[in-house]
Amino acid sequence: GAGNDFLIIDFRDKEIRRRFKKIFKNESRARVAARLCKAHHSIGADGLLFLEDSKVAHLRWAFYNGDGSRAEMCGNAARTVGLFYHLHSKQPANHAITLETRAGVISISAETKDLKEFRVEMPAISEFEIEAHFKNNSSTDVFDFVNTGVPHAVVYTPLLRDLKTVSENVDKLGEIVSKIRALSRFKKSGTNVTFFATADRREPWQSKSTQINSLTFERGVDGYTLACGTGVVAAAYSYSQKCKRPLKTVSVHVPGGQLSVDFRHGRPHLIGPAQLNAEIFYYEP
Repeated sequence: GAGNDFLIIDFRDKEIRRRFKKIFKNESRARVAARLCKAHHSIGADGLLFLEDSKVAHLRWAFYNGDGSRAEMCGNAARTVGLFYHLHSKQPANHAITLETRAGVISISAETKDLKEFRVEMPAISEFEIEAHFKNNSSTDVFDFVNTGVPHAVVYTPLLRDLKTVSENVDKLGEIVSKIRALSRFKKSGTNVTFFATADRREPWQSKSTQINSLTFERGVDGYTLACGTGVVAAAYSYSQKCKRPLKTVSVHVPGGQLSVDFRHGRPHLIGPAQLNAEIFYYEP
């Protein structure tokens, strides 16, 4: 999903459940996630999700970050679930599905007939706080707090005006992430930290662009990811509030590609690519 890679195990299948228990015995799902998602030492991925039957939706997931921690919601992973469902069912491309998550039930639909892009109806934005303060070296900086199903501290920074220079600025961004996560309000549950900058190099309140660049340091992942769906929605929402004019759609460029956020339907809709990289049969060495 835009460079965000996920492992999907369909636990609705009895044979898959049996094989899983035989291979991993009594290991917890969290430990299995940490093992399989570890790059170079196993398959490698940003997260592992188990698909299960649901009483309130077409299916539900148990979502684990790459370190084994749980996540309430993930927009990029939801698009890959949409693709997985359509590849393994006989439903037409225009058939929308519902997915039960810890953040509530969401809907997923194919945006194109060739199943290359999907639209996710994201959770309603439940919290928004503008310009909370934090100490950054000798100065006081601000972030917006946006809950898009998971918490995001959103920081506007000119360092992100060119995504090609992210590697040059990653240490500076990492310092900001550490300072925000050290705040007492985030010590218990942590937070994702999302950065954004306007595409036209103007301040958000001066910009007339509907395009921004964005980058997210996710909980449970070492460093930043190539894309973060909930982070894209958080950045787009924060930008739309700062530019002081209603934005119907925002195009968001992340290191993994291009995503867009549609605010015209009450709950935000996230639109972007999904692709199948491989079908993997795992055997314990």
